[in-house]
Amino acid sequence: MLITTDYRKELEQIHQDDEDWGTGSRGNIIRICNFIYANNVKRFVDYGCGKGELLGWFLPIEVSNYDPAIPEWSRCPKAEDYLLCTDVLEHIEPECVEDVVEHLVSKFNKKALLSIALQESKKILKDGRNA
Repeated sequence: MLITTDYRKELEQIHQDDEDWGTGSRGNIIRICNFIYANNVKRFVDYGCGKGELLGWFLPIEVSNYDPAIPEWSRCPKAEDYLLCTDVLEHIEPECVEDVVEHLVSKFNKKALLSIALQESKKILKDGRNA
């Protein structure tokens, strides 16, 4: 299981209510650009794309957005040579971590750039947990 139904619904609502939620890749833009140029990436999966604001609009690159909490991007993408996953994995439900990592690994063939935030989120979930 990649995400529970309750958590998916809560994240969908947070995405609708908060225009900044799901835009974490902005803080990784230099690291992402370095990865793209160093590997001559032309296409990649943005795993946990959130609002889907990543790079495709200003770089000559194709992005396959995937985020189970965004209905328009919840369809499982096909594997690409490269994958980006920034500010996502720290939000995975503990009981789903193993399945998510297995799924993520199945979505790239060559390299992935992963960035995991180590500080607490500014967002608190309905049940009082830190997002």
